[in-house]
Amino acid sequence: MIWTIISIVVCIIALFLLTDNKMKSDRIKVLKYALFFQSIDHLKCEQINTEVDKIEKRIKEIDQKL
Repeated sequence: MIWTIISIVVCIIALFLLTDNKMKSDRIKVLKYALFFQSIDHLKCEQINTEVDKIEKRIKEIDQKL
């Protein structure tokens, strides 16, 4: 959740910097950070989904034993 908010804010900042022609190197840096935070957000989602799947499997195993 927090990574999504951070990536949205960084993307908005990147859009503002893209409109300013004076900051070419800063625009590239901001775009790199935006892509970085979006990739972290994607990895976190995959990691969370993997953990949820493990927990669901464990719950099913416990239910079968009962």
